[in-house]
Amino acid sequence: LKPLPEESKSESIFIDDKTSVSVLYGQTTGLRRTDENYLPFMVGNYILGGSFESRLMQTVRKNAGLTYHIYSAHTGDLRTTGHWMLGASFAPELVKQGTETTEAVVQEWYKSGPNQEEVASAIETLTGSYQVGLSTTGRVANQVFSYVMRGLDATYIDQYPLQLNLVDSDQVTKAIQTYLDPTKFAFAQAGTLVNPTTIAPPANTRTVSVRIDTPNSGWKVAIKAVYKTDKNLVVISQLDHSGDLAAQVITTVYDSLSLEDAGDLPVKHYVVGKTWNWGNSEKYTFVEDTESLDKAMSRAELLFKDS
Repeated sequence: LKPLPEESKSESIFIDDKTSVSVLYGQTTGLRRTDENYLPFMVGNYILGGSFESRLMQTVRKNAGLTYHIYSAHTGDLRTTGHWMLGASFAPELVKQGTETTEAVVQEWYKSGPNQEEVASAIETLTGSYQVGLSTTGRVANQVFSYVMRGLDATYIDQYPLQLNLVDSDQVTKAIQTYLDPTKFAFAQAGTLVNPTTIAPPANTRTVSVRIDTPNSGWKVAIKAVYKTDKNLVVISQLDHSGDLAAQVITTVYDSLSLEDAGDLPVKHYVVGKTWNWGNSEKYTFVEDTESLDKAMSRAELLFKDS
C-alpha cells in the first residue's frame, strides 16, 4: 500500500535575523529498496534534483538565479518504508518566487515525466558513479553489506548496473505518479519570513558558499575557516562521510556562510577530504590536511572559524 497523507500540511517558523529561509517538501512513499519500482523512482528523482545537472538546479538556480542550494532525495528505506523530500534555501525576499518556480518544475516532472534522453543520461552517470564507488575492496565490502541489510542477495552487486540499464522513461513516469502526489506534500519553511519590501540586507554583508559533487549521499561539506588576505578571500572547507550506508548516487553537497566586512576580493577555495578524481577541479584546490594552510594564513585576517 502507498501510505500517503490524507491532505497536505504546511508549517512556517519565524526565526529572527537570518539571511536565508530553508524550505522543505516531503511525502512518505512506501517504497523499499527491494521493491521493483525502486530503481525507476530513483532514476526519476535523480533527474529532478539529484545532481548539479538536475531539472531543479538548472531551472531554479542556473536559469532563474533564485538559490544556490536545491535538491531532492529518497531516504529511510533500510528496514521501513521510505520517504521523499525536496530541500532548498532562498533569500527572504525570494521565497515566494523560489517556491513557485520550484513547484512548477516538480509539477511538470510529475505530470509528464522525464524523456528517454534524460533517463539514458542519468543511467550512464549513475552506472559510472557506481563503478567508481567499487574501486577498493573496502568499498566493495561496504556495498555488499548495504545490499544484504536491505534484504537483497550479495550477488546484487553485479546485478545492479544491469537492472539499472533496463529502466525506461515509461517506467520512471509510472513510478513517480504512483508513489508521489504533489497535492499532498507536507511543507515547512523556517527563517526570517517578512514582507519582501522591508528586507534591506546590510551593505557590508557577503555570502560565500562551497558546492561539491560526491559519489554518494553519505558525504557532507562544511566551511571551517575564512581568511582575508591582500589578494583573496580564502575559504577552507572539510568533506566528511557519515560512515552510514549510502546509495551510490552522485550527490551535490553544499554549505554557505554570511560574513561581514569581507569586501569584494576574489574567493579561493581549499577543500580537505576529497578522495575521488573527478568534479569541481576548476574551482577548488583539494588538499590532504589544513596544517600547511594554517601556517600560510598565520598573517591573514581571520574572519570566521568553526568552533
